[in-house]
Amino acid sequence: MMAALIKISDVSKKYNITKRTLRFYEEIGLLKSIKDEASHARYYDEEGINRLEQILLLRNIKLTMNEISRVLLADNGRQLSHILLSRLDEIENKIYELKYSKSIIQSVLKMSEDIGISNVNIYQFLREQILLHSTDERMISMEKSYKGDTVRLEFGTGIIPYINTIGQENFIDLFKGMRKKLELELKKGIPLIRLVDNEGLDEFQIRISVKDNVLIDTKLQAISDEDKLKEMVHYLEGIVRANIDEIS
Repeated sequence: MMAALIKISDVSKKYNITKRTLRFYEEIGLLKSIKDEASHARYYDEEGINRLEQILLLRNIKLTMNEISRVLLADNGRQLSHILLSRLDEIENKIYELKYSKSIIQSVLKMSEDIGISNVNIYQFLREQILLHSTDERMISMEKSYKGDTVRLEFGTGIIPYINTIGQENFIDLFKGMRKKLELELKKGIPLIRLVDNEGLDEFQIRISVKDNVLIDTKLQAISDEDKLKEMVHYLEGIVRANIDEIS
C-alpha cells in the first residue's frame, strides 16, 4: 500500500511548494495526508494529490485562500461560478486601473513633447488626476497649451453654480452614462473626455473640439440649468458618434 503513496518531501519538490504550506493546507481542512505510524513519515494518496492540484490551479488564477476553501469545501459548482464571476469583475477593474495609469503617463509625455518637459507641472497634473480618478473624466483647469486629450468640452461659467449644487460627481455621471451607452452600442472604446470650465467663454457658451478642431461653438438655450446639462451631453454625444472612427 505504501508504494502507492508519495512522500510529503517528494510532493514538495514536484510541485515546488514548501512542506510548511502543505501542512497549512491540512490545518485549514483543505488537504489530508496519511501518517505512517512506524516511521512517522507523512504521505499523500491519489485523492490528496488531486486535491492539491486543484488548490494550486485555483491559486494560479489568484483566488484567495478563503475563496478556495469556499469552493473546495462546499464542492458546489455554483459557488465556483459565483467566485469566478466576482474575480472577473476585479480583474476588469484592475485592467481599467492599468489603462488609466497608462493614459496619464501618455498625457504627461505628450505634454512634454508639445511644450517641453520643463514647462510641465507634472506633480500638479498628477495630483489633479489622482483626486479626480474616480470620476472617469477629467474636469481640471490647465494652460491652453495642454493638448493631451482627444475630445474636449469647454463651457462658460454660467453652468458652474448648478454643478456646485448637484455635485461634481453627479455632473460627471451624466457623461459617464453617455460614454457607457455609446461603448455598448457602438462596440468601440471612447477616449478620455476632458471637461473644462472656461472663463474666456460667454456665460452659457459651449465649445466641443476633437483633436484641437472645434466642431461645435454655440450658446445653450434659455432653459433650466438641468436641461442645459442634458443639452451639453446631447451635443457631446452627437460629436462622439460622428467622429467615432477618428477618436476610437
